[in-house]
Amino acid sequence: MNITAKIKNMNCQHCVDKITKSLKKTLKIKKIALDLETEALNCVVKDQMQLEELKILIEELGYQIQEIKIEN
Repeated sequence: MNITAKIKNMNCQHCVDKITKSLKKTLKIKKIALDLETEALNCVVKDQMQLEELKILIEELGYQIQEIKIEN
């Protein structure tokens, strides 16, 4: 599933790196692109359960995920 979303509260490149590293390490997501300027997240998750885990992880890191769009 291809996911696009907005990540609020990212203020610097460290925030981008923190989210990217956590998603790769914890959820084993391989295709991730984050854009600090547009607050855009693009990634590929394997199923709905992994998407829910992604949302929880991002919020646990102190960010807000919004405007989630899913393409199968």
